[in-house]
Amino acid sequence: MSHVLGSIPFVNGAPLVHPFRRLGDRSPVSVVEAVPSQLPELLESGQAEAILVSSIDALRTPGRTVCGGVCIGTRGMVESVRLFSKVPFDRISTLAEDASSMTSNALAKVILAESYGVRPATTTFPPSLYTMLEACDACVLIGDVGMAADGSGLYVLDLGQAWVALTGLPFVWALCVGDERLTPEMAGWMNWARVQSGCGADAERPPDEELIRSAAERAGMDFDRVRRYLTVTMSYRLDESFWEGLETFGRLLERRGIVPRYRIPKVVEPVAVG
Repeated sequence: MSHVLGSIPFVNGAPLVHPFRRLGDRSPVSVVEAVPSQLPELLESGQAEAILVSSIDALRTPGRTVCGGVCIGTRGMVESVRLFSKVPFDRISTLAEDASSMTSNALAKVILAESYGVRPATTTFPPSLYTMLEACDACVLIGDVGMAADGSGLYVLDLGQAWVALTGLPFVWALCVGDERLTPEMAGWMNWARVQSGCGADAERPPDEELIRSAAERAGMDFDRVRRYLTVTMSYRLDESFWEGLETFGRLLERRGIVPRYRIPKVVEPVAVG
């Protein structure tokens, strides 16, 4: 059976897609890339069986399912999701949101409200630090752009670190999301890719150096920085502590009126493959 996965195009998604790319025509999973805000359409149109997408999609959309055992998460600093501000965080009145993001924009609003007592007016922009800050007090940048952006002279907040400071819990940035068509085999292949990559702070084997080199070259980043990011900063195994963080995020989204009601998605347990 052939499966199709819609995936984010960022470095942090590489460990869950590169093992399929390396198999070429023999791969049981074909990968189509799009920015997070465009991925739900791939699922809803039937072009993909699953999407590696922002966690907020699973929390706010009825009927979503997720592959058990797999996520993109952090237990501290995330490095690639940051808020940049011209003013102290408790004085932010206008916020430029990253048009490619879903979860990170919502998380920024939660952090600013819960930790700094502000609820800025928001406007959506394509990801460009200087364009966004020309129009607003602060901006959110994600992915490879967020990691590479130079915050010199600005107030900079790592949203992963801010979440842990607020809740004491890890954060789930993305999940492998489907609907009623998501199969245990697809969940199995996603867990196979996670293990094969050797990436994440909780990896079960040494890291795939060729995967890391490929991800660094695609992003135009330093190999050592990407290696540390994928093997120390990020986590890819969805365990109980990440579920607790996800549910806490859902409750705060609902409390702040960012989603009308959050839902914990149904888990599709993986079967053995490979």
